[in-house]
Amino acid sequence: MMALLVHVRKYSYKRSVRNVLPADDGAPAHFGQPVRNWLNQHFPSRWIGRGGPVNWPARSPDLYPLDYYLWGNLSNIIYATEVDSPEELLRRICAAGNQIKLTPFEIIRAT
Repeated sequence: MMALLVHVRKYSYKRSVRNVLPADDGAPAHFGQPVRNWLNQHFPSRWIGRGGPVNWPARSPDLYPLDYYLWGNLSNIIYATEVDSPEELLRRICAAGNQIKLTPFEIIRAT
């Protein structure tokens, strides 16, 4: 878990975090005290999740496309082949995000 936080820190410092509102889906690994401490330190009063300053909206229809479309497709793209290093994982995450951005989310949300 701490290894992931190191990579998140490096990535977040390269980008402006003023307009970022991180969302935690409530998975046990995302609810750990080290994760919540880090979010509170870097995004005070601005992160969404269980145990956080902004509650995760229960059964929000706007979030279902993320659960059923986005995360599954991102995982399929990222892990199509074995990942060899943290750097390769970050590269694949960025590439998958750019690829997914081209998808018309309005159509997906309407389903």
